[in-house]
Amino acid sequence: MNQVRTTTRRGLLRSMGVALGAAALVAGTAGRSTAGSRVAGASDADVELVLLHGTKADRPAIPKDFPELANPPFNAYNHYEVLSSKKLALLKDKTATEALPDGSSLETTLRDREKGDKFKLEIVVKDGKGAQVSRGKYTAGRGARFMPVTLPYKGGILVVSLKVL
Repeated sequence: MNQVRTTTRRGLLRSMGVALGAAALVAGTAGRSTAGSRVAGASDADVELVLLHGTKADRPAIPKDFPELANPPFNAYNHYEVLSSKKLALLKDKTATEALPDGSSLETTLRDREKGDKFKLEIVVKDGKGAQVSRGKYTAGRGARFMPVTLPYKGGILVVSLKVL
């Protein structure tokens, strides 16, 4: 009977240890997100990423939401098509990486949020081999659209457009 009681006590202690360890793990990670995790409503800033392909064509076309494409330097191309549009949920100091259609990648990082809904973003573009092609820091207000980089793409250009939502 003594042996049964010892086994039960050991099992109970082991179960309590596992439960306490799990509770500590949950408590230690509560409120923290890992890089790449995007939980709806848990972002520090939402940014709309739109990729456009500009070419020279007989039939000019500029998407109505992008009148700035009619001005230099973008007016070197007269036909633009939206390739994709995506909402990025950014967490402060966590990098969101998106693959671009030309094989390169776009890394967007929220660095800070200032008073008056101004957001400081860092944008890095890397080629298909991981070498940095472009890097810049931008401050944009809510609703502001900016086009930090263009890349050669299929006989025209790939325009990266970002808008803080």
